[in-house]
Amino acid sequence: MFRNQYDTDVTVWSPEGRLLQVEYAMESVKQGSAVVGLRSSKSTVLGALKRSVNELSSHQKKLMVIDSHKVEYAMESVKQGSAVVGLRSSKSTVLGALKRSVNELSSHQKKLMVIDSHMAIGIAGLTADARSIAKWMRSECLNHKYVYGTQMPTSKVVKDLADKHQRTTQTYVRRPYGVGLLVASVDRGVPALFQTCPSGNIYEFYATAIGARSQGGKTYLEKHYESFGTEDDDNLIMHALRALGACVSGDQELTEENGSIALVTSNGMQVLEGANLRPYLERLEAEGGGSTTEGDATNETKDEAEPMEE
Repeated sequence: MFRNQYDTDVTVWSPEGRLLQVEYAMESVKQGSAVVGLRSSKSTVLGALKRSVNELSSHQKKLMVIDSHKVEYAMESVKQGSAVVGLRSSKSTVLGALKRSVNELSSHQKKLMVIDSHMAIGIAGLTADARSIAKWMRSECLNHKYVYGTQMPTSKVVKDLADKHQRTTQTYVRRPYGVGLLVASVDRGVPALFQTCPSGNIYEFYATAIGARSQGGKTYLEKHYESFGTEDDDNLIMHALRALGACVSGDQELTEENGSIALVTSNGMQVLEGANLRPYLERLEAEGGGSTTEGDATNETKDEAEPMEE
């Protein structure tokens, strides 16, 4: 092979209809040391000849193990994160989250993040990864608002986020984001609730829960989701707290320190924590407590192993 004016770029075709850069790459494969592969009905074998640059150097590695479980490990990180629940009515969307503290001397980690005036996320998994994603989402929303003068549609930012997740699964040198999100929004009066996962998949829900011990919350939501469409905001918040109560381990309880609620409506965003959450918790306690309202849901979570801290 020899260089000519048509081999300067991989996108340049020669008059003969050839991509010379691609042919050069194929020639590079032919110059490499040999590798053989064969398979039987039960197994597969690879064999390779290793090369050394000279007698003083070690032989180059020719066989590499590709970890096919990177995405599974990242999704396991989501399962270990503290629980987040989401549900929507015909007018509003609510997120509820259980916050964790490293120990009694530290503050609780933030689990709900505001992205735009019409959008918020709840996170389960690695908080550092979630902060990076939240920063990217805010930047995308700002750029869209600057260019088009309107709020970015939630479906678009979620699809772009899914692509961002999926790209990390295509490259060996990058790891998937170890966090799952519930994205709550109200676009032009229409509420929406999406879930993202490290594999790049996205799902739209009426109600769902993710994170550690989330099965109890899912059980509650599955039993009551048909009534969510006609509920007002206060009752929707109470449903979120009851679902969170079903995700709390047996030796703990839902309090104003570890609970957090985000309400998204067409009129804006409201995050309820601390003293603002107290009236709803008092109402929940008067009902008998979120973790005891659905006894069968709580029993499903008692036998689960205590999850790792994020």
